[in-house]
Formats: sequence, C-alpha cells, structure tokens
Amino acid sequence: MTSLSQQLASLAQSTATVALDRKKRSKIHSVSLIYDPKYAATQDYEEIYEDSLEAFEELCSLDNRITGFKDSIFSEASVRIDRLVQTKEQNEDLDNTIEAFLSLVSPFFNLSIAIRAIEWLVRRFQINVHSAEKLILCSLPYFDQPVFLRVINVVTTFPPLFAFFTEFKKAKLDKGPSRHLIIKHFKDLQTLSLFTNHIKDLISKKIEYQQLYVFYISVSLSAIASLNRSAEFVDFVPIFLEVSSTLLSSASDEAKITAYTILAVLSTAIPLSKDVLMAIIDTILAFPSGKTVNEQGIATILKLYQSLNVGTLDPFSVKMTRKLLKQHKLLFPLLHKAKSNDNFSSCLVNSLLQHDLELEVVLRELKTLSTTTQNISVIVQTVLSKVSESEDAFKYAEIVKVLLEKDRSAVVETVTAARSMDWLEMKLQTVLIEQAEDEDVSMDGSGDEQFVIAEDEEELSTLLENVGGATADSFFVVEKDNIMKLFVQAIDSKLVSLFEERVFQTIDSKVSFTIRTGLTSKLPLKVRMAALQSLLKTIQGEELNFYPVVPLLLALLADSREVVRSLTAQIVQEIASKQTTAKTPLISLKLSDNELSLLAPHDGIAFVKKLADHVQNCAYDETSVIKLVSAISSEKKSGKLVLLALVSYAEQSSIPAVKATIFDCVSATKGALPFSLFESFLSSYISSRGVWEISCESFGFSFKDFEDSVFGLLSAKDKSAASLKFLEDSLASTSLQLSETSQKKIGSIFDLLKFESQVQLVQFIIDHSQQDINFDPVGLLQSLHLPSAIFVKIFKESSLHQSQQPDSPAVPKRRRRSSASTRAALKDEQVSRIAVDHLEKLTVILQVLEQTSSSGFDPAFELLQLLFDLLDELETLGNDGKLAVYYSQEVLAACMLNVIAGLKSSKAKPPSLSVRADVVVSSIRSSSSPQVQNKLLLVMAALATLSPETVLHSVMPIFTFMGAHTIRQDDEFSSHVLERTVQCVVPALAMSAKDGQISDEIEFLMASFTSAFQHIPRHRRVNLFTNLANSLGGETSVHLVTFLCAEQFYLASEKNKIAECRSLTEFVSSFISHFSPKIQLTAIHEFLKIWQIIPAVQLGPDDELTHTISVRPVFDSSIVSMSTEELISLRASLINFLHSCLVPSEAKSGISNLKLKIVALFLDQSSPDSIKEVLGSFGSNVELLLEILQSVDGEDSSSILTDSLYALLEDLLDVVPVAEFVEAIVPIISESEQISVSTVRNVTLLASTKFSLESSEDLAAQAAALTLIPALLSNISSSSSVEVAQASWNTLGSLVLKFNDKLDSKLLLECLAIATSKTGLLNTTPEIIISSVTCIASIVSVLGVKSIGFLPQIISPAFEIFKSAVESEDESSSELIQSSVLALFGCFIRRLPSFITPNLKDILRAVFDASLVGESTKSSVLTLIVQNLEIKTVIASLCSLWKNVSASEDASSVGLFLYGMEMTVEEADKRTAAAQASVFFKFFMHALEYRANSGFDTNTVYRIESSLYQCGINYVMKLNDKNFRPLFAGLVRWAFDGEGVISVITEVERLESFFRFFNKLQDSLKSIVTGYYSYFFDSTVDLLGKFSSGDLKNITLRRVVLISLTTSFKFDQDEYWQAQSRFESISKALFDQLSNIEETIAKYLVKAITSLCQACSTDVHNKAINELMLQHIRSECKPREKFWAVRTMKTIYQKVGESWLGLLPQLVPLIAELLEDENEEVEMEVRKGLVRVIETVMGEPMDRYLE
Repeated sequence: MTSLSQQLASLAQSTATVALDRKKRSKIHSVSLIYDPKYAATQDYEEIYEDSLEAFEELCSLDNRITGFKDSIFSEASVRIDRLVQTKEQNEDLDNTIEAFLSLVSPFFNLSIAIRAIEWLVRRFQINVHSAEKLILCSLPYFDQPVFLRVINVVTTFPPLFAFFTEFKKAKLDKGPSRHLIIKHFKDLQTLSLFTNHIKDLISKKIEYQQLYVFYISVSLSAIASLNRSAEFVDFVPIFLEVSSTLLSSASDEAKITAYTILAVLSTAIPLSKDVLMAIIDTILAFPSGKTVNEQGIATILKLYQSLNVGTLDPFSVKMTRKLLKQHKLLFPLLHKAKSNDNFSSCLVNSLLQHDLELEVVLRELKTLSTTTQNISVIVQTVLSKVSESEDAFKYAEIVKVLLEKDRSAVVETVTAARSMDWLEMKLQTVLIEQAEDEDVSMDGSGDEQFVIAEDEEELSTLLENVGGATADSFFVVEKDNIMKLFVQAIDSKLVSLFEERVFQTIDSKVSFTIRTGLTSKLPLKVRMAALQSLLKTIQGEELNFYPVVPLLLALLADSREVVRSLTAQIVQEIASKQTTAKTPLISLKLSDNELSLLAPHDGIAFVKKLADHVQNCAYDETSVIKLVSAISSEKKSGKLVLLALVSYAEQSSIPAVKATIFDCVSATKGALPFSLFESFLSSYISSRGVWEISCESFGFSFKDFEDSVFGLLSAKDKSAASLKFLEDSLASTSLQLSETSQKKIGSIFDLLKFESQVQLVQFIIDHSQQDINFDPVGLLQSLHLPSAIFVKIFKESSLHQSQQPDSPAVPKRRRRSSASTRAALKDEQVSRIAVDHLEKLTVILQVLEQTSSSGFDPAFELLQLLFDLLDELETLGNDGKLAVYYSQEVLAACMLNVIAGLKSSKAKPPSLSVRADVVVSSIRSSSSPQVQNKLLLVMAALATLSPETVLHSVMPIFTFMGAHTIRQDDEFSSHVLERTVQCVVPALAMSAKDGQISDEIEFLMASFTSAFQHIPRHRRVNLFTNLANSLGGETSVHLVTFLCAEQFYLASEKNKIAECRSLTEFVSSFISHFSPKIQLTAIHEFLKIWQIIPAVQLGPDDELTHTISVRPVFDSSIVSMSTEELISLRASLINFLHSCLVPSEAKSGISNLKLKIVALFLDQSSPDSIKEVLGSFGSNVELLLEILQSVDGEDSSSILTDSLYALLEDLLDVVPVAEFVEAIVPIISESEQISVSTVRNVTLLASTKFSLESSEDLAAQAAALTLIPALLSNISSSSSVEVAQASWNTLGSLVLKFNDKLDSKLLLECLAIATSKTGLLNTTPEIIISSVTCIASIVSVLGVKSIGFLPQIISPAFEIFKSAVESEDESSSELIQSSVLALFGCFIRRLPSFITPNLKDILRAVFDASLVGESTKSSVLTLIVQNLEIKTVIASLCSLWKNVSASEDASSVGLFLYGMEMTVEEADKRTAAAQASVFFKFFMHALEYRANSGFDTNTVYRIESSLYQCGINYVMKLNDKNFRPLFAGLVRWAFDGEGVISVITEVERLESFFRFFNKLQDSLKSIVTGYYSYFFDSTVDLLGKFSSGDLKNITLRRVVLISLTTSFKFDQDEYWQAQSRFESISKALFDQLSNIEETIAKYLVKAITSLCQACSTDVHNKAINELMLQHIRSECKPREKFWAVRTMKTIYQKVGESWLGLLPQLVPLIAELLEDENEEVEMEVRKGLVRVIETVMGEPMDRYLE
C-alpha cells in the first residue's frame, strides 16, 4: 500500500463516525446488535443507556471484575462522551478500556445480557468501527451461534486479517459462517498468531472459558492437519509450542486439556527434538491438576515420548524422575495398557536404576516389561555400573535374575562384554545361571580368569594369616562367612591349595568345609565343584575310612545338577574302593554338640559298597538315590541298622538338604514308621520352623521342598495321636505355606484314616473355622470324601439337644420351649457367645453337606431326621436369640432338598419319625426372609413327593403363608418356588377330595392366594393362578378364583379404588381365557350357583344361612353382617364383574375370548362331542339365568340387579353362533307365562345387537333373521306390553336395515302393512309410533317404488303425528317423534323424490317447525331436498315460506331457512337463477325489512342479515349485468323511495340495510359495480348534505355510507369519480362532513377523502381539494373541525405527498398559524403530525419556511 493510500485509509478510519448530514448520522446511529435499523434510528442515548446498564449490572453478578467499568464506560457521564471532541490520548485510553471490558465479557457472549451491555458500546462509542478487531476476536469462538452473525452485521469495515468476512456479510445469509470458512482462513500464519496472542492475553488476565478452548482446538488441529506436509508449517510450530506453554501454566483444566491435545497432534505431525520434548514433559509435570486431567497429561507425555526416535535409553533427570514417581498411581496403569509404552517404561526403569531410586518399583516394572534386546542391554549396563560401585551389590541380585528371565542371551552377552558372569555371581553372591551339564567346571586352571581380587600370593597370604588360627574343627557346627569369601577369592586367584594350607588345620575341618560348601546350593557352581573336587582329592590322599561322610553325600546325590551328582558319585565310589578294614581310622564327624550314632565299620563299609554298586544311576536321576537307600534300609538283616544310623544323621545335621534327603529315604522305607522315628523333631518343628526357613535360605535350599519332605514323614499307617496332633497344629498354623502343605497331606491320607480319626479331624477343622486361620475350612472339607455317617456323627455331637430316638413309638411332637426362658438365657453374654459359635460352626457343616450331597452321596433317613432337628434349633436361635440364621436356614434347606432327592431315588420307604413337616411349616411362618421361605417351600414340595400323607396335615398353614408372603415376591426364584410347590402339593390335595366334592382345603387354598392378589406382581398373576387351577382341575377351581376376585372387586369399588378394580377385571379376563369353552361355561354356571347362596335380605344371627356362609372360605366374612342395601349392591357388583370379565373393555370389537373359542369350535367341526358339551353347558347357563331373573323380579329395588343380569344374559347369548342364538331366544320371546315382560324385552333387544355383529352376506344369519321376523311380528300383533312391542319394532327395523334386499319383499310388505295399522303408525302410544315410524323408514329404504301403494297411508298420518308432536307438552316424546318423522320424510325424498314433490312445502314447514330436533338432523333433511328435488321448485317453495319463517320466535329456524336458501342458490345453475330472479329478489327485499319486524337483539339481527347478504351476493354472482341492473334499480328505489315496502321499516333502516349489502357487494365484485353508484349518486350526495347540515343524525348509517364511498373510490378503474360534476359534488359533500363529524367515525371520513385524492390525483383535482381543505383549517373554524382537517391533510401527504408539494406555499402560512393555535390538540397534531410528514416528503426541515 502506498504512502498516500495509507494516509487516506487512516483518514477514512478516523472519520468513519463523522457525519455531516442528517441521513448519515441517522444511518450511523441505527447500527445495532439488537434492534432493527428503523427502530434503532428512533432511539435516544438515554433509552439505550438505561437498558444496557441493567444488563451490565446482571453481568457484574457473574464476574465481580466487571464492576470496575461502572465508573468509566458505563457511568452516567458516558452518555456525554463524544469521540470527536476528545484528544487522541483520551480515545486510546477509551479503546483500551473497551477492549478490556470485551475481554472480561467474552465468556458470556452467548448470553443476552452481554449483548445488551455491548449494545451501549456499539451505539455510543462505535466499537464496531474503532475496536472491530477485538470485537471479532472475542466473538469468534461463537461463530456458529446467532451472536456472531449480529457482530458481523454491525462491523462496517473489517480489519485486514478478517477481510474475508466482507463477502460473507454481503451475501446477507440468515446463519453464521461455516466451520470450513473459519478453518480455511486460520491456516494463515498472521491470523493464527493474532488469535493465539489473544488467548495468551486472556490467560494472563485469568479470563478462560470452555468455548474459547474448544474453538482453538478446532482451528489448531485443522491447521496442523492441513499444513503438516508444507514447508511453511515450520513457522507455525513455535506458535503452538509457545501457546501450549502458556496453556499448561494456566490453572484451568480446560486450558491444560487444550495444550495436551495440541501437543499430542503436533508431535505426530512433525518430529520434535529431544530437548524440546523433554522440556514439554517437564512443563506438564510441573503443573499438576486433578486426577482426570493429570491422567490426560500422563497420556500426553507417553504420546510425546513415542514420537521420540530414541537410540539409547538416556535416563531422565533426577528431578523429572522424582516428578514421575509422584504420579505413580496414574502413570503405571497407563504404562501397562499399551505395548507402545514399553520404551518409556524402559527409560523410566533405567532412570530409577541410574539414580538409585525405588528399586522395588524397578523390580515390579521389570516383571511386566516387554521391551527390546537393545533396551535390556542398556539396563544391564546400568546395573553393572551400579554393582561395581556399590558396597551392597547383592540388592541388585533379584533385578538381574528378572532381566535374565526376560532376555538371557542379551544379559549374558552384555555382562560378558564388560566383565563375566562369574564376576557378577561373585559380586551378587548368588547363582544367576545354572551351568549346562556339559560345561567345563574343572579347576585345572585353563581359560582366562579376568577378575582377580588378590593380585598375588603374598597378598592372599596376608589375608589368610588373620584367620589361620581361628578356623573351626568342624564347619558343620560353626559357620564362618569370612572363610567362605576367602575361598571364593582363592578360586578366582587360582590359589585354592594355598587357601587349604593356611585355613585347614585338620582333615576333619577340611572335609566338613568342602561338604558344607558343596551342599550350599546358592553358591556359584564353580565354587561348589571346586569344594567337591578338593574333597575327592582329600579322600584319595588320606588313609582313612570315610564311610561316615556317605549319609551326608546322599543329599549331593539328590542335587538338581547332574555335574554335582556325577562328581559325588565318584566320591562315593572312591570311598567304597579304598582298601579299608575295621581297624582303619575313621574320619571324625561332628554334626552337632550331641554324639552321632555311626554304623559299625563293617556295616558302614557294606552300606557304602551297596550304594557304590548302583550309584552311577544317581548321576542321571536325582530320585534314584531315594529308591536305592530305601531299598537298602528295607533289608531284613542290616536295613534296620542303616535306618537308625540315617535317623541319627538327620537328627544331628543342621543342613536342610541332608535332613530332607534322609527324611525322604526313611519315608520310602518299607515297614518304617517315620513319624515315630522323628517324633522329637516333629514335636518341635512348628516352633523352630523359622530357624529352618533361615537355614534353607542360607544354603539356597528350597524351603518348600524341605517342608514337603517333613510332611512326607506322616502316613495313614501311623495311628499315634501325636501324628494327628501335628497335622492339626500345622493346619492351624499362622504360616500360609505350612497350612497349605498340611491341607494337601490331609487330602492324601484322609480316606485311609480310621473313622474316629476322620471324625476328630473334621471336628477340629470345624472348631477352628471361626478363628483367624490360613485355610478355607469349607473348601477343605468339601475336598474330602465325607460319608453320611460322618455328618450324622457331627450333627449329633453339635446338636443343642438330643433328638428323639428313632425307635420311639409315636410321631415326635415339636418341643414347645418357653420362649421367655430361652430369650432370658440367651441374654447372658456367655450363653449368647456359645450360641453364636454354635451357629457359625453349624453353618460350616451345612455348607459342606450342601456341596457333598449334590452328587454321588448316599443319604440316610437318620440324617434327614437330624436336619429337621437342626431346622428346629435354627428357628429357636433366630426367634429367641435374635441371631442371623437366614443364611444357615437357606443352606440347610438346600441340604434337605439334596437329601430328599437322594432318598427318593433310592425308593426307600421313610420311617414314620423321619419326616417332620410341622417343623418346616413353623420355620416358614416364623422367617421373614423371602429366600429362606422359598427354599423351605421347595422342601415341602419335595416332601410331598416323598411322603404325601404327612404333608397334607400341614397344607393349611402352607397355603396361608404362601398367600400372605411368597406370591408377593417379584423374582424368578419365588416364581419357580410357587410353581414347584403347586405342582407337588396341590395334586395330593386334589386327590384327597372325596366323592367329587370340593374339600374345604381347596377353597381355603384359593382364598389364601386371592386374598393376596393385589400384592402379587402384575406380570406373574395369570401364570400363577393358571398353574394352580390346572393342578386342581379347571372345572373345580376356575369359578372359585373368579368369585373370590369378584368379592375383592366389590370391596375395592366401595372404597373407590378404581385402579384396583381395573386390575382385577383385567386379570380374570386373561385368566379365564386360558381355559376351554366347556370349562369357562362351567365356571359361569358354578359362579352363579355360589352367587345364589348370597341372601337378598339381611341375615339374622340364628339363620341357618349365616352358619353356611361363615364356614365356607369362599365367602367374605362381612356378608353375614351386611344390610339389605349392601347385599343388593354386592350381588349386582358380582354380576357386573362377571359381565366385565366375559367381554373386557379392551377386547377388540367387544368380542369375548369365549365367543371366539366357541366359534372356532363350531367352524372346526372335528369334535362333535365337544360341541354338544358346550351347547349343553350353554343351555344350562341360560336356564339358570332365566331362573335367577324370575326370582329377582319379585325383589324390592331389583332394577340395578336385573340390569346387570340382563347384561350377563346378553353376554351369554352372544357367545354362540347366530343360528343357535335364534333357536335359543325364540321360545323366550314368545311371551310364555313363565317369562317376565322385562326378560322378553331385553332378549328381543339383544337379538338386534347380536345380528349387528353378523355379516349381511352370511347365509346362516339371513336364515336366522327369516326365522326371527315372524316371531317379532307375532309379538307386535298380539303383545299387550308396550315395551315388548317397542323392542320388537326396533329389532325388526335393525334387521331390515341389516339385510335389506336379502329379505323377501313379500315379508317386508307384510311388515309394512302391520306398521301402518293400529299396532304401528296409528297407535296412540308415542313409543310404538316412534319405533314403527323408524321401521317404516327402514322398509321404504329397502323396497323403494314397491312401497308406493302405502304412500297415502303413511304421509298423511305422518303430518298429523308431527303436528300433534309440535303441539304436545311432553318434550321428550315430542322430540323423538319429530326426529323420526323427519327421518321418514328424508327416506321418502331419497327413495321417492318425484312422488313427494307435492308435499315439499309441508315438509319444509315441518323442518322449520321442528324446534326440538337437532340442527344437524334438519340440515341433513334440507340437504336431501336440495340434492334430490328440482331447484326451481325448491326456490319457489322457500321464498313462499319466508313470511311464516320470519314470524318465528326461534332464531335458529330463521338461520336454518337462510342456510337452506344459500345451499339452494349454490346448487342452482345460471339459467334457473335467471328464471327465478324476480321471485328471489322480491323475497330478498322483503327479507331486508326483517330488522323492522324482528324482536331479536341487534347482534342476532346482524348475524341473520349477514347470512342474507351472503345469500344475495351468491345469487347475484349467477346473474349477468343485463339481468341484475333492473333488479338493482328496484332495490335502490326500495331503499331511497320506499317502493314495495310491506312493513313499517323506516327510511334510515332501509338505507342502512341497503348500504351494508352494497358494501359487501363491492367487496365481492370490486370495480364491476363502481358504475352502479349512478343509480343513487344524487341521493347519496343529498344524504351527506343532511348529515352535514344536522338534519339527519345516525352514526351507523353515516359510517356505512362513508365506507361505501371509500370502497368505490378504491376500486375505481374506469375514472368514474374523475368526472368533474361527480368530483365536485362528492368532494364538497365529504369536506362538509368535517364541520360536525362524530369522533367515533371521523377516521372513516379521513379514509374517504384520502381515497378520493388517490382516485382523482390530477393537479386540478388536487388544487380543488386543497382549497376545500384550507377552508376548514382557518382560525375561525371549530377546534375539532381544524383537528380532523389537519389529520386529513397529514394522511393525504403520507399517501400522495410528492404531487402536493406544489400546493405547499398556500399551506405554510396556515401551518404557522396553526402552530400557535389556542387548542393544544390542534397544535400538537400539526407539530408532531403534519409538519413531520411534510418534512419527510420534502427531505428537509420546514423551519426556514415557517420563519
């Protein structure tokens, strides 16, 4: 940009808000974030400030920092601040203040209060111009919300970096910019840098919010993704790194997460240097946060480290490593999640080793680490470095071993490259690698020895001189670690001979040292082999008898290393090969302070020779020595001596390997009793076990193997109590390993133990089950094979009271203990503790029995009896001791189920004393645990299959409990329990019923279950009761469930429990639908039989029925005390319930399930017997119902009950097919003397309903109808009952409508003949008349012309009947008669239109006179008339009836007439309309006079006239101009001259009616009728003259005249009103109205004059109007006249102001005069109205003109 252009741009910016003219100022002022520009331009600063200040104060409540701006940009003085008069420095301070405010408010930009506050800054300080960049930056995070679009729209000139919004703004879209547009421009370095600096600025001011970071993440990640492959991306990296550092230092979690996200993506997009990554990681660790955010931070660190191309595992700094350790709870779980984190884990491990931190963590991480060979090598190098420097290098031993497990070759290679494995083993003092069997371990001095501790012989000699005199005679007794260290150094220095010479003073000490060193497994193999080779040389060089050392060498022969075993075998062979005798001196051995028992020389030599003969096998198999020695010690002659000698060695030796090997040999010896031989050792072993564990560790011997050898001394052959005691003590030991070893031993020998020992051991385990032990007593016992006898023994010994002996002669009675005494005893703390211990032990036994008895268990009835006793005890402990026995009871129940199942499979007959069902029932009832109850119910179910007769004695309490508790549980297990109990117990109960009679138990059972109905889960009810009914038999139980539920229904309905009633109905409906039709019908019959037992009147206490009802569970106990009214209500409710269940309200089409099943049965026809049974049951039910109806008819207050019974009878009759239905009802409706009238009536009506559900095409239904109609006709002709006759007519009519032409026409004519006789139409009873008329209408609809012969016999009586009904005072019957007659007329109009035309006028009169009939019915009859009869006739008939209709006092009749007329006009064609025009308009003019004759209120008259006007306009629309003009002229003469007036209507009323009609006509025809004003133009001018002169005063007429003129002016397209004569006349007449126009209608005058100006807008006409106007605004005019004249002038200038500017000079003087008018209203109308409008039109103020 050139210098000049820069200067111009700067100048434009500084003067952007400078406006030199009014329009520009208005435009600048109209820029608003909230308001429309037009409205904003009208606001003043005070109004804007008040609203923004209110919003500002609300913002202050969100952030207190905002309050600081109250004294600056939101102060009252800010209203007067003007940028144009301030200095540059002041404006800069103002801009800084505004930008600071925008920054603080930016988190709330999406709130309306923020926008309202910023509105003040936009309107007063134009921040949209001077702070546009900051405004956009603060709103950018909300780019996808409406607020950003508002900001964009108010910015006038966009900053250069946001210039891309210019085109977007020009597009004028209704939504904000797309994400793509934003991201596209943020790929620009300067734009991204600008917004990044904005974020850093906000963070520095602690202004942070989620929307900001979400937006920045979005644009940053998009920029990284788009630019990472471009060369310019390098320039973006510093921006992201810098902002990330700022974000990480923020206290906001969102900021940290933003930084984590950016850094993670950035590290994958571009490789960052190691220094940068380490700095980032250090920064992340330096600013920790909450757990969730810290976890994301650690994840980011791992992601960053993955991007680092690490060649070597350079350790972290000490500081960073310590920071990482502080996050160990988050770090290590994340490290273990993905393999990609292994490098980081390796580096962390290396760092911890390097800085000697947390070696335990190093060891743990190395075990889970999966890394590369290279990383392993680096870690090993670090370890070697630390080992060489450390004085306690042995602490790295475990770490090295783990590294060897990870990658042995890498470790060996790394160690070998630096030092040697031997050196490392020596430093760590442990064996790291077991040498290969073929590896050279000789001490011949070959090979390069790299590491020498002592440089020469003199140095080592100096070291050995200090210990030479302090060596022991036997190293079996004394251990000197310093000697061992010197021996290791001597081996490395190849100075073993010098070591032996200086250290060992005797052969005994040398032998003991070399053997002890060889037995120390933890030493390097090289050391051990050197010691054994030294021993071999000593034996070879000395003439001594060495056989005493052979028992010690047995441990070496059992060593895991073959090279050790091979060299030891050589030693044994060397000892055996020496030529020794009994007199050869023996090597002296001292294993302890006690004397060692040795074999005699000849026995010892023999033992060695036997061993040497097979010792070579030991070199190949480490177990061979055990077999070999056990075989030798098992020999009859010398074996015992060898065994005793070995025992002595084992007892004296303190070396674990020696002891363990001899233990194994002794255990394997046949006939030996190892425990007895080592009883002294075993008795103290547990107490001294810790010593042996330390010893094993010092010798490198597996303590587990040692302990296994110790327990190998135990065997089932040893019957001593001490061995069992040792097992028990070991089991109860605090040592987990000892306890586990003991468990294994018990498991291996338990089956071989005697029964008493087994019981003792089991009892011990149980007794210790509640102590702090290291074994699972239940698991241990379950792992053993425990027979039934053991459980019997244990239960007997564990019982709180002795069970009754099995041979007792009578069934045991439950011991009724005194609960009070028991509770009192259990309150004692000691007794309570004993009870708790007993319960806990008992639970353990039961848990074991539950698992043991589940399979492969042979139970006994004695065990079952004991279980019953235990159940009784548990109940006592639970109830009286308040102990938690639920779990124990549940386990016990499971045991009983298993035992019962086992006994049942054995098919053994239970003894009479073994089944105690009463105990189970008592426990069920006393327990409050649903799980226990369910399990015990299953026990009862199982007992029912084992001993049914025993269970039946307890069936009552069982079902009482189940009804009260179990069925209320909503879980699958409880449901299973119920189903199982019902399946097992109920069949036994059903079999107990005698002679087919239902036992009380069954009724009690059903009552128990249904009494808890509301507590049973809804979704389980149907299945539960269905299973129960199926188990008992549907025919004996379904009716009981239904009746019991019906009683509950009554009780619920009495309490208004609607939901409960609905649930009962729905349940029974679904329940009975699960059964066959036969069972359902049987259930109805049995239900009614039980219902009959309920008395109709209140019972007395001595009535026999009182006792009958009281003892039967099926009856509610409250029945015997009910009053007569309550009994009536109960009986009706029960029947209603049954009715509701047969046809539930939710059933589709109201068809019951029973009916569907019966229909399916009849359609199937495959089971004729079933059909016969169903029909038999159906007939029985009908007979029973009729019998009940007959008995009920004589009762008082029987109407409610009979209605219910009839409804039930209807349901019952409806279930069978129609043919069978008719066959069943024909005898009933024949009015037999045995059947009441009400029954015949209801059955007759039922037939109508039944046939309504049948198809008219069904031949069976047609045949049934033909069978039924004669019976109906017979009833009509012969019945003396009006009810029966009416029902017969109604049913007959419905049948005719249903089957219409399917019926025989002769039969229908016969019906018509009867209908027109005295039994029908000519009857005097309204009910029969109505029904017969309805039936006649149905027949006529079917027969049509065939019924013409009966027309005279129908029409005339119908009119007479209608006339009588209209005159009748009985409105209820009159309404029905009028409706039925009108329906009959409608039928004739539809079917016989030509024959009914002569009676049209009478029919129409009847329609209008039928005041009691609904409007819809009368409207439908009129519709039929219009659609079926000739329109010409209808118009003439309607017009002729107006006189009668207009005289009606019913406004609805007039409205109905006009509706019919309007409908007729709509239906008429143009030809017919033209032909009847004179008739219609004659009627129309007469109708316009209705207002003069009507007695209705004004609103009603207006509504009627409105309908009349619409009717007239519709008629006019069907005429042409030629036809209409003369008619209109006549209408004008009627209005203005009174021609043809037939009433007392006044001229004003006529004119008002005329103008109202003409106004509507103009609205419809518009310019077509403008010329029609010629017919009454002069008259209108005269009329206006009367108004202006005051001769006529009528506001309504004046208003409609003005509206008429306004409409005419508006629609004038033919310059009709521009004619000079008309214009002059009408303009003067209109302006004259200003002198006395009423205030309420003055606005219509203003509109009329304005419309005239618009229609006649020529200069001549304008001038004329202006002159007329000026006459009415002069000073001498009345104030209101001047006011409305000014208002008119204002409106004219608003509409046509530009064409009136030339007339302004004439108006200005008068305006100036009016501005000083005495009347304030006139002055204000001129000042604020007329002047402003003229200024708007002129575009300049009028001040200079007015001056």
